[in-house]
Amino acid sequence: MGVRRTAQHPADRETPVSVRLHKSVLSPIRAKARASGKPVSRVIREMLESMLRMQRFPGIVFVEGPAGRRAHLAGTGLDVWEVIRLLREYQTAAKLREHFPRLSPQAIEIAKAYADAYPEEISTFVELNDQSPEALKEKLPWLEVVGP
Repeated sequence: MGVRRTAQHPADRETPVSVRLHKSVLSPIRAKARASGKPVSRVIREMLESMLRMQRFPGIVFVEGPAGRRAHLAGTGLDVWEVIRLLREYQTAAKLREHFPRLSPQAIEIAKAYADAYPEEISTFVELNDQSPEALKEKLPWLEVVGP
């Protein structure tokens, strides 16, 4: 899963901004930066991006795990990519809800809207999940494949 660089439009470039943060806000951000090995500015940018996405898509939260940060539907136990994959499998929201009755129509719509807005992010998780453990091990040599 390499990073693809594309030419940026001048309006898409990052713009430096100076912000004053209270120590009670900055301290946990610095701790998160140290723990992740990321610069403070990147941690702040990622947190702001996450917050903007959560405001745009109510019900979406972000969780961290071995696969990285993932968009998750709060209270469902499912990531957005999982809902999209299930929706493709069951073909309609109604059939999906037959098998997952606690998954509300609103949650499905939010997952679809998020996936439409960030298709590359969702397709990356779907593709990674659809690979065999051996194929994943080839791409991610540090991954430990555990048998049944």
